Amino acid sequence: MYLLITGLFSLIGPITNLGSLYIVHAMMKKVKLPNELLGRVYVRGFTSVHTWSPYFASVFLVVYSLNIPIHQYLPYGLILSFFQILIAYYLFRYIEMRHIELGFIESDRYINYKKLYELFAVLLLLTGFIFVFEPFVTLNASVLISISVLVFAFLWTVYLKIPKEFLKEINEYRKNIFPHKANEVSFLLTAGFFGVVLSNTSISGYIRNVWVSLAHTSVLLLIFMTILIITLLSFVGVHQMVTISAIVATISYDELGIHAMVMAMMLLSAWAVGTTISPISPVTTAVSSLLQENIFKITVRWNLL
Repeated sequence: MYLLITGLFSLIGPITNLGSLYIVHAMMKKVKLPNELLGRVYVRGFTSVHTWSPYFASVFLVVYSLNIPIHQYLPYGLILSFFQILIAYYLFRYIEMRHIELGFIESDRYINYKKLYELFAVLLLLTGFIFVFEPFVTLNASVLISISVLVFAFLWTVYLKIPKEFLKEINEYRKNIFPHKANEVSFLLTAGFFGVVLSNTSISGYIRNVWVSLAHTSVLLLIFMTILIITLLSFVGVHQMVTISAIVATISYDELGIHAMVMAMMLLSAWAVGTTISPISPVTTAVSSLLQENIFKITVRWNLL
Protein backbone atom coordinates (compact mmCIF):
# COMPACT_ATOMS: atom_id res chain seq x y z
CA MET A 1 0.00 0.00 0.00
CA TYR A 2 2.85 2.38 0.88
CA LEU A 3 4.60 1.74 -2.45
CA LEU A 4 1.32 1.94 -4.37
CA ILE A 5 0.56 5.42 -3.00
CA THR A 6 4.14 6.56 -3.63
CA GLY A 7 3.86 5.24 -7.18
CA LEU A 8 0.67 7.25 -7.71
CA PHE A 9 2.51 10.44 -6.79
CA SER A 10 5.37 9.54 -9.14
CA LEU A 11 2.81 8.97 -11.88
CA ILE A 12 0.46 11.93 -11.56
CA GLY A 13 2.55 14.36 -9.48
CA PRO A 14 4.69 15.61 -12.40
CA ILE A 15 1.54 16.63 -14.29
CA THR A 16 -0.84 17.81 -11.55
CA ASN A 17 1.74 19.08 -9.02
CA LEU A 18 0.03 19.93 -5.70
CA GLY A 19 -3.29 18.77 -7.11
CA SER A 20 -2.01 15.18 -6.93
CA LEU A 21 -2.41 15.31 -3.11
CA TYR A 22 -6.13 15.97 -3.46
CA ILE A 23 -6.55 13.39 -6.22
CA VAL A 24 -4.78 10.63 -4.27
CA HIS A 25 -6.56 11.54 -1.02
CA ALA A 26 -9.95 11.35 -2.75
CA MET A 27 -9.10 7.74 -3.67
CA MET A 28 -7.60 6.84 -0.29
CA LYS A 29 -10.58 8.12 1.71
CA LYS A 30 -12.56 5.07 0.58
CA VAL A 31 -9.90 2.73 1.98
CA LYS A 32 -9.87 4.51 5.38
CA LEU A 33 -6.17 4.15 6.10
CA PRO A 34 -4.78 5.60 9.37
CA ASN A 35 -3.40 9.14 9.30
CA GLU A 36 -0.09 7.86 10.68
CA LEU A 37 0.45 6.10 7.35
CA LEU A 38 -0.99 8.77 5.07
CA GLY A 39 0.86 11.64 6.77
CA ARG A 40 4.14 9.90 5.99
CA VAL A 41 3.53 8.58 2.50
CA TYR A 42 1.77 11.71 1.19
CA VAL A 43 4.65 14.00 2.13
CA ARG A 44 7.45 11.65 1.07
CA GLY A 45 5.73 10.43 -2.08
CA PHE A 46 5.12 13.96 -3.27
CA THR A 47 8.56 15.33 -2.40
CA SER A 48 10.25 12.49 -4.31
CA VAL A 49 9.02 14.21 -7.49
CA HIS A 50 10.81 17.44 -6.51
CA THR A 51 14.16 16.03 -7.63
CA TRP A 52 13.37 15.29 -11.28
CA SER A 53 10.15 16.74 -12.75
CA PRO A 54 10.84 19.64 -15.16
CA TYR A 55 7.37 21.01 -14.32
CA PHE A 56 8.33 21.67 -10.67
CA ALA A 57 9.77 25.04 -9.58
CA SER A 58 12.58 23.25 -7.72
CA VAL A 59 14.00 21.53 -10.80
CA PHE A 60 13.30 24.50 -13.03
CA LEU A 61 15.11 26.95 -10.73
CA VAL A 62 18.18 24.82 -10.04
CA VAL A 63 18.73 23.08 -13.37
CA TYR A 64 18.22 26.12 -15.57
CA SER A 65 20.11 28.46 -13.22
CA LEU A 66 23.11 26.15 -13.60
CA ASN A 67 22.58 25.98 -17.40
CA ILE A 68 22.14 22.21 -17.43
CA PRO A 69 19.91 20.82 -20.22
CA ILE A 70 16.99 18.94 -18.71
CA HIS A 71 17.61 15.91 -20.93
CA GLN A 72 21.07 15.58 -19.36
CA TYR A 73 19.84 16.07 -15.80
CA LEU A 74 16.71 13.88 -15.90
CA PRO A 75 18.46 10.47 -15.44
CA TYR A 76 20.30 11.78 -12.36
CA GLY A 77 17.11 13.28 -10.96
CA LEU A 78 15.32 9.95 -11.38
CA ILE A 79 18.17 8.19 -9.54
CA LEU A 80 17.81 10.68 -6.66
CA SER A 81 14.06 10.05 -6.55
CA PHE A 82 14.55 6.28 -6.61
CA PHE A 83 16.90 6.29 -3.61
CA GLN A 84 14.67 8.71 -1.72
CA ILE A 85 11.68 6.40 -2.19
CA LEU A 86 13.75 3.30 -1.36
CA ILE A 87 15.19 4.67 1.89
CA ALA A 88 11.82 6.03 3.03
CA TYR A 89 10.18 2.68 2.27
CA TYR A 90 12.65 0.61 4.29
CA LEU A 91 12.50 3.09 7.15
CA PHE A 92 8.72 2.76 7.14
CA ARG A 93 8.70 -1.01 6.77
CA TYR A 94 11.20 -1.93 9.47
CA ILE A 95 10.74 0.88 12.02
CA GLU A 96 7.60 2.96 11.62
CA MET A 97 5.10 0.29 10.62
CA ARG A 98 5.37 -1.35 14.06
CA HIS A 99 3.51 1.60 15.59
CA ILE A 100 0.69 1.74 13.00
CA GLU A 101 -2.46 -0.36 13.28
CA LEU A 102 -4.34 -1.12 10.10
CA GLY A 103 -8.04 -1.82 10.41
CA PHE A 104 -10.22 -3.80 8.03
CA ILE A 105 -9.76 -2.63 4.44
CA GLU A 106 -12.58 -3.16 1.95
CA SER A 107 -11.40 -4.14 -1.51
CA ASP A 108 -12.86 -2.87 -4.76
CA ARG A 109 -12.39 -5.48 -7.45
CA TYR A 110 -13.23 -3.16 -10.33
CA ILE A 111 -10.19 -1.54 -11.92
CA ASN A 112 -10.53 0.57 -15.06
CA TYR A 113 -7.33 -0.47 -16.82
CA LYS A 114 -8.06 1.77 -19.80
CA LYS A 115 -7.86 4.88 -17.60
CA LEU A 116 -4.64 3.56 -16.07
CA TYR A 117 -3.04 3.08 -19.49
CA GLU A 118 -4.20 6.56 -20.53
CA LEU A 119 -2.53 8.02 -17.45
CA PHE A 120 0.76 6.29 -18.28
CA ALA A 121 0.51 7.53 -21.87
CA VAL A 122 -0.02 11.16 -20.83
CA LEU A 123 2.91 11.09 -18.42
CA LEU A 124 5.30 9.52 -20.95
CA LEU A 125 4.25 11.81 -23.78
CA LEU A 126 4.34 15.00 -21.72
CA THR A 127 7.70 14.32 -20.07
CA GLY A 128 9.11 12.76 -23.21
CA PHE A 129 8.22 15.80 -25.29
CA ILE A 130 10.39 18.09 -23.15
CA PHE A 131 13.15 15.46 -22.98
CA VAL A 132 13.28 14.97 -26.75
CA PHE A 133 12.68 18.46 -28.13
CA GLU A 134 14.53 20.66 -25.65
CA PRO A 135 17.98 20.17 -27.30
CA PHE A 136 16.58 21.20 -30.71
CA VAL A 137 14.31 24.11 -29.76
CA THR A 138 15.76 27.58 -29.23
CA LEU A 139 12.85 28.74 -27.07
CA ASN A 140 13.35 29.55 -23.41
CA ALA A 141 12.61 26.45 -21.31
CA SER A 142 9.74 28.11 -19.41
CA VAL A 143 8.07 29.03 -22.72
CA LEU A 144 8.58 25.51 -24.09
CA ILE A 145 7.05 23.90 -20.97
CA SER A 146 4.07 26.30 -20.98
CA ILE A 147 3.33 25.68 -24.66
CA SER A 148 3.72 21.90 -24.23
CA VAL A 149 1.27 21.76 -21.33
CA LEU A 150 -1.29 23.90 -23.15
CA VAL A 151 -1.06 21.91 -26.40
CA PHE A 152 -1.21 18.55 -24.62
CA ALA A 153 -4.20 19.66 -22.55
CA PHE A 154 -6.08 20.67 -25.70
CA LEU A 155 -5.17 17.48 -27.60
CA TRP A 156 -6.25 15.39 -24.61
CA THR A 157 -9.66 17.07 -24.50
CA VAL A 158 -10.06 16.40 -28.22
CA TYR A 159 -9.26 12.73 -27.54
CA LEU A 160 -11.84 12.69 -24.72
CA LYS A 161 -14.28 14.58 -27.02
CA ILE A 162 -14.81 17.47 -24.60
CA PRO A 163 -13.11 20.49 -26.27
CA LYS A 164 -15.98 22.84 -25.36
CA GLU A 165 -15.61 22.01 -21.67
CA PHE A 166 -11.88 22.65 -21.97
CA LEU A 167 -12.44 26.14 -23.41
CA LYS A 168 -14.89 26.89 -20.57
CA GLU A 169 -12.25 25.81 -18.05
CA ILE A 170 -9.65 28.03 -19.74
CA ASN A 171 -12.01 30.99 -19.44
CA GLU A 172 -12.71 30.13 -15.78
CA TYR A 173 -8.99 29.92 -15.11
CA ARG A 174 -8.41 33.29 -16.78
CA LYS A 175 -11.14 35.06 -14.79
CA ASN A 176 -10.95 33.47 -11.35
CA ILE A 177 -7.85 31.32 -10.77
CA PHE A 178 -5.08 33.17 -12.60
CA PRO A 179 -5.48 36.47 -10.65
CA HIS A 180 -5.00 34.52 -7.39
CA LYS A 181 -1.59 33.33 -8.63
CA ALA A 182 -0.19 36.84 -8.11
CA ASN A 183 1.23 35.89 -4.69
CA GLU A 184 3.11 32.91 -6.13
CA VAL A 185 4.50 34.97 -9.03
CA SER A 186 5.55 37.74 -6.62
CA PHE A 187 7.26 35.18 -4.39
CA LEU A 188 9.24 33.70 -7.29
CA LEU A 189 10.32 37.13 -8.49
CA THR A 190 11.20 38.32 -4.98
CA ALA A 191 13.28 35.20 -4.24
CA GLY A 192 15.24 35.64 -7.45
CA PHE A 193 15.67 39.36 -6.82
CA PHE A 194 16.86 38.65 -3.28
CA GLY A 195 19.51 36.25 -4.57
CA VAL A 196 20.85 38.73 -7.12
CA VAL A 197 20.94 41.59 -4.59
CA LEU A 198 22.63 39.38 -2.00
CA SER A 199 25.35 38.45 -4.49
CA ASN A 200 26.33 42.14 -4.68
CA THR A 201 26.70 42.63 -0.92
CA SER A 202 29.52 41.79 1.49
CA ILE A 203 27.40 38.93 2.91
CA SER A 204 27.93 36.98 -0.30
CA GLY A 205 31.65 36.84 0.50
CA TYR A 206 30.98 35.17 3.85
CA ILE A 207 28.58 32.68 2.23
CA ARG A 208 31.15 31.89 -0.46
CA ASN A 209 33.94 31.41 2.10
CA VAL A 210 31.87 28.96 4.17
CA TRP A 211 30.92 26.81 1.19
CA VAL A 212 34.38 26.89 -0.37
CA SER A 213 36.00 25.84 2.93
CA LEU A 214 33.51 22.96 3.22
CA ALA A 215 34.30 21.87 -0.35
CA HIS A 216 38.06 21.96 0.31
CA THR A 217 37.58 19.81 3.42
CA SER A 218 35.37 17.17 1.82
CA VAL A 219 32.81 17.02 -0.97
CA LEU A 220 30.65 14.66 1.13
CA LEU A 221 30.79 17.15 4.01
CA LEU A 222 29.80 19.92 1.59
CA ILE A 223 26.78 17.92 0.42
CA PHE A 224 25.71 16.96 3.95
CA MET A 225 26.09 20.48 5.39
CA THR A 226 24.27 22.07 2.44
CA ILE A 227 21.31 19.75 2.94
CA LEU A 228 21.41 20.33 6.70
CA ILE A 229 21.61 24.15 6.53
CA ILE A 230 18.84 24.50 3.93
CA THR A 231 16.65 22.04 5.85
CA LEU A 232 17.14 23.83 9.17
CA LEU A 233 16.27 27.17 7.58
CA SER A 234 13.19 25.55 6.01
CA PHE A 235 12.15 24.23 9.42
CA VAL A 236 12.22 27.72 10.93
CA GLY A 237 10.23 29.19 8.05
CA VAL A 238 12.75 30.28 5.40
CA HIS A 239 11.58 28.80 2.11
CA GLN A 240 14.06 26.80 0.04
CA MET A 241 13.39 29.09 -2.91
CA VAL A 242 15.05 31.93 -1.00
CA THR A 243 18.10 30.05 0.30
CA ILE A 244 18.80 28.13 -2.90
CA SER A 245 18.37 31.28 -5.04
CA ALA A 246 20.92 32.98 -2.78
CA ILE A 247 23.37 30.07 -3.06
CA VAL A 248 23.07 29.80 -6.84
CA ALA A 249 23.50 33.58 -7.22
CA THR A 250 26.57 33.84 -4.98
CA ILE A 251 28.50 30.58 -5.45
CA SER A 252 29.56 28.81 -8.64
CA TYR A 253 30.28 25.11 -8.87
CA ASP A 254 33.70 25.98 -10.33
CA GLU A 255 34.63 27.72 -7.07
CA LEU A 256 33.59 24.61 -5.15
CA GLY A 257 35.59 22.36 -7.48
CA ILE A 258 32.58 20.16 -8.31
CA HIS A 259 30.63 19.36 -11.46
CA ALA A 260 27.44 21.32 -12.22
CA MET A 261 25.46 18.06 -12.02
CA VAL A 262 26.75 17.41 -8.49
CA MET A 263 25.67 20.88 -7.41
CA ALA A 264 22.23 20.42 -8.96
CA MET A 265 21.70 17.06 -7.24
CA MET A 266 22.96 18.50 -3.94
CA LEU A 267 20.59 21.48 -4.02
CA LEU A 268 17.58 19.44 -5.15
CA SER A 269 18.22 16.86 -2.43
CA ALA A 270 18.22 19.75 0.06
CA TRP A 271 15.00 21.10 -1.45
CA ALA A 272 13.22 17.74 -1.12
CA VAL A 273 14.37 17.13 2.46
CA GLY A 274 13.56 20.72 3.45
CA THR A 275 10.06 20.44 2.02
CA THR A 276 9.45 17.28 4.05
CA ILE A 277 9.78 19.07 7.40
CA SER A 278 8.97 22.69 6.54
CA PRO A 279 5.85 23.94 8.37
CA ILE A 280 5.24 26.55 5.66
CA SER A 281 5.65 24.42 2.53
CA PRO A 282 2.46 24.01 0.46
CA VAL A 283 2.90 20.21 0.69
CA THR A 284 2.82 19.94 4.49
CA THR A 285 0.09 22.56 4.88
CA ALA A 286 -2.08 20.76 2.30
CA VAL A 287 -1.52 17.37 4.00
CA SER A 288 -2.30 18.94 7.38
CA SER A 289 -5.57 20.29 5.99
CA LEU A 290 -6.55 17.02 4.27
CA LEU A 291 -5.88 14.84 7.32
CA GLN A 292 -7.02 17.42 9.91
CA GLU A 293 -3.77 16.94 11.82
CA ASN A 294 -1.43 19.42 13.47
CA ILE A 295 1.27 20.44 11.01
CA PHE A 296 4.09 19.92 13.54
CA LYS A 297 2.82 16.41 14.19
CA ILE A 298 3.22 15.70 10.47
CA THR A 299 6.64 17.34 10.11
CA VAL A 300 8.33 16.54 13.44
CA ARG A 301 6.75 13.32 14.69
CA TRP A 302 6.13 11.57 11.40
CA ASN A 303 8.72 12.87 8.93
CA LEU A 304 11.69 14.43 10.72
CA LEU A 305 13.60 11.15 11.00
